[in-house]
Amino acid sequence: MPVSGGKDFIQAYNAQAAVDSAHQIIVAAETTNQPIDKGQAQPMMEKVKENAGRLPNQMSADAGYFPVTP
Repeated sequence: MPVSGGKDFIQAYNAQAAVDSAHQIIVAAETTNQPIDKGQAQPMMEKVKENAGRLPNQMSADAGYFPVTP
């Protein structure tokens, strides 16, 4: 992944987690070598559906995921 400043790289991963806020448990987790969160929301929701059997009624995410595509 690129380091701040743009010249150097480090061996790193971007971790994603989906949490059931009502029960406070992790329902899906993934790592990627993509340096930004954009584009990760849909794969995480697919993983949630795979693990939990359905999609959540609501989802919240920080601005790093924008724009989120359905």
